[in-house]
Amino acid sequence: MKLTDEVKNEIRTLRMKGLSYRQVAAETSLSRDCVRNYCKLIGLDGLGSELPAVLRCKFCGKPIDKKATGRKPVYCSVDCKRKWYQANPKMHGHTCYYCGKEFNSVASIAKFCSHKCYERNRFYQMEDIQMIIEYLEKKEPVPNAPGWIKELINGISITDDKDDV
Repeated sequence: MKLTDEVKNEIRTLRMKGLSYRQVAAETSLSRDCVRNYCKLIGLDGLGSELPAVLRCKFCGKPIDKKATGRKPVYCSVDCKRKWYQANPKMHGHTCYYCGKEFNSVASIAKFCSHKCYERNRFYQMEDIQMIIEYLEKKEPVPNAPGWIKELINGISITDDKDDV
């Protein structure tokens, strides 16, 4: 039987909590031998009650040698750290500065939902002004005005912010 990545992660976390092969098998609805064989493969064999005393990698579960000083290690290698962050990305919610669309990003300070919105905001200001003027002449609401135009309409300018400091 092939184990999926989800099942492997579940076995690893349950073993790290100190559960025995039989308890992990009951939780994951696998056979005890299947759980034991996988645990031996990744270095989580032995008594479940003794496992938390050993420092183990957060991603693969292999034992880590503790350094004499400094912060205790969480991962056994840089590769395990990268793989863990790829598998568990921390997402931040943002609103696009150009189009106003809600989006999620790994970056905590993202301003634009796409490269297209970034380019439109950076290089197409004259075209945006012409579009806004056309909508105003028709007396129609502007569908999505860029952030810098909204700030300009509301009276907020970049030079006003610098003068306050």
